[in-house]
Amino acid sequence: MRSNFILGIFLIIASALLYTQVVDLPVRSAMFPKMVLWGAGITGLLMLIDAAIKAKRLATADDLDIAEVKSERIKMRDTLVFQIMVPGGIMLLTFMLLTVVGFYLASAFLVFVIYCYHDYRIDPARLKRKVYLKGCVFAFLVTLFMYLVFTLLLGLPAPSGVLF
Repeated sequence: MRSNFILGIFLIIASALLYTQVVDLPVRSAMFPKMVLWGAGITGLLMLIDAAIKAKRLATADDLDIAEVKSERIKMRDTLVFQIMVPGGIMLLTFMLLTVVGFYLASAFLVFVIYCYHDYRIDPARLKRKVYLKGCVFAFLVTLFMYLVFTLLLGLPAPSGVLF
């Protein structure tokens, strides 16, 4: 409930601020970003309405509903931590690596970490050496595929870092 309220406000403010940046674009180029930002703003508004409805329902709730709300809060906290904050931190770390070691090494790191994190979220006890080995092989193959397609086949330059 509180998280919907906070996220709703964030979406409305972010979409309004980003909309000011899109206004100066040519009409045809700005059409899609404007639609996406309108959608984000409307989603934020709907999240605010949802939070208000849940707050009103909680005010008139009995003990069973309160236990259900506590269960929902625990699920929301887990979602916030394990599906938003941890992947966001991984992406931020990958961005910092991108500026240092370049696109392909940062991409391999991201694929490896996401592979292992996904396996950890499924079953933490299963996280053994075999998973790390599979993650390394998978990261290498995905990075090799990106190199072959983007650099060799299409001739597109990859972002480089300080070291590579």
